[in-house]
Amino acid sequence: MLRYDLIGNNSDDIYNIFKNRGVNPDSVMKLNESALHDPFLMKNMKEAVELIHHYIENDDRLIAIQQDPDADGLTSTALMFMYLTDCYPELHKRLRVFIQPGKAHGIQVNVLKELIAKGDEFCLVIAPDCSSNEEDVHKEIKDLGIEVVVLDHHDADKYSEHATMVNISLDDYPNKNLSGVGVCQKFAKAYDKAYGFEFADKYYDLVAVGMIGDMIEINTPEAMYMVQKGMKDVHTAFMKSMYKVKSYNLGDQVTPIGIAFYVVPLLNATVRVGTIEEKQMLAKAMCTKVHKEVPSKKRGAKEGETEIIQEQAIRILGNIKSRQGREVDKAMDKLATQIAENNLEQNQLILLDTKGEFPSEFNGLIANKFLQKYKKPVLIGREHTFDGQLVFSGSARGDDKSTLPNLKTFLNESGKVIYAEGHEAAHGFGIPAGTQQELVDYFNTELAGEVFEPVYKLDFIINYSELSIDNMLEITRYATFWARGLEEPVFLLKDVPVFKGDIETSGSFDSQLVRFKSGPLQFVSFGVPMDKAVALKQNQRTTIDVIGKVTMNTFKGESNLQVMVEDFDIKETQQYYF
Repeated sequence: MLRYDLIGNNSDDIYNIFKNRGVNPDSVMKLNESALHDPFLMKNMKEAVELIHHYIENDDRLIAIQQDPDADGLTSTALMFMYLTDCYPELHKRLRVFIQPGKAHGIQVNVLKELIAKGDEFCLVIAPDCSSNEEDVHKEIKDLGIEVVVLDHHDADKYSEHATMVNISLDDYPNKNLSGVGVCQKFAKAYDKAYGFEFADKYYDLVAVGMIGDMIEINTPEAMYMVQKGMKDVHTAFMKSMYKVKSYNLGDQVTPIGIAFYVVPLLNATVRVGTIEEKQMLAKAMCTKVHKEVPSKKRGAKEGETEIIQEQAIRILGNIKSRQGREVDKAMDKLATQIAENNLEQNQLILLDTKGEFPSEFNGLIANKFLQKYKKPVLIGREHTFDGQLVFSGSARGDDKSTLPNLKTFLNESGKVIYAEGHEAAHGFGIPAGTQQELVDYFNTELAGEVFEPVYKLDFIINYSELSIDNMLEITRYATFWARGLEEPVFLLKDVPVFKGDIETSGSFDSQLVRFKSGPLQFVSFGVPMDKAVALKQNQRTTIDVIGKVTMNTFKGESNLQVMVEDFDIKETQQYYF
């Protein structure tokens, strides 16, 4: 049975759809540069601009840029490196990018001290997208005679007394929907404005990737403008190569959903399982401004053969992602055994102990997969010592479409956790070691009988015979706007007629891919259970209710409206149809 709630006033008009998301339709229809706010509205922006300018103009010592290990951190570092070397072409000789070997966050003081011990002299550390909660680290660096500038968006308790810190979570900047790379782009706009440069607008393409990768809500005029411009005006060599290589997956239009599915996972896979050499290769490719030929690393390449550094990097990223997939599959097999042997699927919370047998960077990926399979909240972690206390910590995943959309809040209000921090449905957690079963028992008691199947938020419900194709086409014209915070429209089509001869199925026993056509619409449904797929095909004519989203599918130059099916119910069947 389909479960859903209707939002708004049940209309498939595009204006209604934007209003359902709390967005003024005019702010979308008339989106332009006036949506941007003055970067100097960010507290300490003037001081950050002046400090960096001072050390570039009046010092010859080295400047470190600390790369944070995620898509937002990678794009933030690339933006800062390329922007500053646009302004000062010789500055690249003084810049040093610090790359985390794992997925730890913050400034690598140990690397800084090692370089100083070897004779390097630094005057400044720039920390984009990180280090807001490292006041002790800032003091340690300042005691070395080195200044620190932080350009960040993460939640922080206060401004550091030992760094020049820009952080929109602490100030009154009108738009809180920026990630680290967004703050860095605002820094570049401020620097342009202060010193007469005109380079900041070249880097919106990096802003789009970083903000989407960091799951920022793209529903304020400034955030929408920055992402729209970034997808339309692609300037950096790396992103030009990325969209060229991924053109088959992305189709004829770059969208936030396309970036989230086909670009961000490549960057994040490298952060999770890439070697330090692969991470350095990626940083170099992202910071190289032109399509530069380098010796080919393709299998079977002959001496003297070359390839473009950005395309080389993206090809290697694909290999890294495949390697990650194989390692994740192995880990899942072990954890699936843990579930089966202990009947964990009977609980209202599936809590798994990795016992440290695979990298913690996989926790979120694996939790998502088990969430999809069992339709229940999942916590995956291991025991270790943290701040002198033995804790069990890791990643938590829930379904924000289910009857428990606020897993993080539920955990924090339980009184059973040390912390649950991050997004409501995707966050980190920590509990006292040895209390795992106590937490599971709490879920079993408080959520007894709860079914965590999705409850879809619908924009409209309409009979298939009354469907407006023009309105469906209008929805697809705004495909570049559908992102987190401005989610794709979801709808219920009632009484869709399906004929046996129009149905195609493929896939594994428990996860079928089902395709069919009904009138002018093509329908695609992933992960359909075998029994449901068989039931759909066993009669000549079947009438179904479909919950889905509409897209424009282009293949071999032909475009067709396509409904991506979230779920469907079989209503009526006719064994024979004349």
